[in-house]
Amino acid sequence: MLQDAMLLMKLLCFQLLMWFVETCEAVKYLHERGVVHRDIKPLNIFLTKDNSVRLGDFGVSAVIG
Repeated sequence: MLQDAMLLMKLLCFQLLMWFVETCEAVKYLHERGVVHRDIKPLNIFLTKDNSVRLGDFGVSAVIG
């Protein structure tokens, strides 16, 4: 039972890390195209049905360069 809980925690940590990496990749993609989001917070990070990350709410974003 304890081993099951530990495995679940490892999987959860791995999933959280993957979401963080995807969020960073999304920000990098935007910055490479001259877009600054300016309002990244948990409420503006969305998960698709297949657990992919999407950034939303570009209301205060800016295009630079």
